[in-house]
Amino acid sequence: MKILFTFYVAFFAHLFVMGAASLADCNKIMCQRSMRPVCGRVGRKLVTYPSKCVFRHDTCILIETKKVKHAKLVKNGPCYPTNYQPW
Repeated sequence: MKILFTFYVAFFAHLFVMGAASLADCNKIMCQRSMRPVCGRVGRKLVTYPSKCVFRHDTCILIETKKVKHAKLVKNGPCYPTNYQPW
């Protein structure tokens, strides 16, 4: 498990720091169906993702397709309480 985590850290450091990602690289990111929500800032929006892996996958694709310039993991847990209604 620790080796797999180390691989992911190195892989994502290569993708995001070096800027060498491609859509093919983004599609290699395989996520398990775990539900540990995280809050991420994508462009100007706060978005809750089901896991860090899904956040990395989705933001990789958004950045590579130039739909957003940057994305940042804000915190563990949802962006808003589950009973929050923004309208």
